[in-house]
Amino acid sequence: MGLNIENIKKVAEKVSKAEKETKKESNKKTHGEKMDYLQKGIDVIESTSSLIETIITARKETHLAKINLDSKQIELERDLGKYQTTLQKEIKEMEKEVEKYRIDSEIKLKELDVSIHELKESEETKRLQIQKDHETKMRMLDMQQSILETVMEMYKQYYAAMFAGVVLPVTPANMTNDMQNCIQSLNTSIQYLNQPQSQITMNKQLDY
Repeated sequence: MGLNIENIKKVAEKVSKAEKETKKESNKKTHGEKMDYLQKGIDVIESTSSLIETIITARKETHLAKINLDSKQIELERDLGKYQTTLQKEIKEMEKEVEKYRIDSEIKLKELDVSIHELKESEETKRLQIQKDHETKMRMLDMQQSILETVMEMYKQYYAAMFAGVVLPVTPANMTNDMQNCIQSLNTSIQYLNQPQSQITMNKQLDY
């Protein structure tokens, strides 16, 4: 908050007017006039004191406003740092899960090839395979949702800080790069999910 210029001008005009009136009546004063003179002098002192108090108060309010803004900026920067750390952790977990799923899929395909040559798959085996694949896909979709929610929360915090007048060490370009990296990770994670199991099996057979 800045100084209230209008209030300061009014107080200054009052002080100046009182001083002029005091100078005009400084010659041949009666006892009553002298008392009036003293009273006007007191008024001048009080007006000056009020002016000083107004300036001091305005400066204090300005200082407090700056402290509050700095505190909010520190808090928002800390929150954004936490979101970035969480996002990196979730992406690493997703990458591990994708790699695990890829390895498991390769093992399953090899086992399936052996089984095809030995005997026909039973309906129970197919059902269990479909169920396991479904559970894996749902788990990875949950992880994708968590990552997207983290990114969206980072965007909300960033623009909330920007609209509050806080200068942050990150830029929209940084946020865009983070989003692109996230999308790249998600695209990698679903490369084994978009293709039907039957199609995967067919492709694997054609490789032999």
